[in-house]
Amino acid sequence: MKNLPLDCLNTFFEEAKRSGVFELYYIDLSTGLRRGELLGLKWSDVDLNKGIIRIQRQILRQNGAVVEAPLKTKNSYRNIAIGTDTVELLWQIKQQSTSEYVFPSPTGGPISPDSVLHMLQRVLKRVGLEKISFHSLRHTFSVLALQNGVDVKTLSAMLGHYSAGFTLGHLRPRYLRHAEQSRQHRQQLPLRRYPVVSRRFPVWVRIWVKRSKRKLAPEKSTKTSEIP
Repeated sequence: MKNLPLDCLNTFFEEAKRSGVFELYYIDLSTGLRRGELLGLKWSDVDLNKGIIRIQRQILRQNGAVVEAPLKTKNSYRNIAIGTDTVELLWQIKQQSTSEYVFPSPTGGPISPDSVLHMLQRVLKRVGLEKISFHSLRHTFSVLALQNGVDVKTLSAMLGHYSAGFTLGHLRPRYLRHAEQSRQHRQQLPLRRYPVVSRRFPVWVRIWVKRSKRKLAPEKSTKTSEIP
């Protein structure tokens, strides 16, 4: 399965902001939720004071209708700790929300799973990136987590898998090698530049965005505008 290129995260997020879907994909890339789990999130599942979200249901399309459904397995029912950036973003969303769902449709009900996939493909096309599935964002999250020091057992629990072996079996060997190389390289860097990820899981996506900006900085300095 293809992943979202890590060096293109900054470009992806900028276009997502312009398209009005930044929050949806940022939350997914910082939690690793399945598409149905993300769309099934309700504000009653979110504890912003403790920084925890509870995964309790999923949204599916069945017989042409968008419906709530139980999760795939008992391991899918889980609590996930979120970082301060994700908490702040959810606070902003909640202040403007009038629905019980974190990511509602225009009518206030759940969003169709097909719609968020189509939105993802539009964002990717606008920035010239290859098409990937929505589930690929979950794999991208896994690689980012491993690169930033999250152990496989903890990652497996966050993803709702029944074992760490199952998690490893779904990641390509080259991703695992790259993650291990990045983790070792990060440990050699000054802590003031790249803080170590704690068990509270600060948003490593932000770290990658900052890295992308540093890489683009010299090129940007020679142009008056990067965004039309």
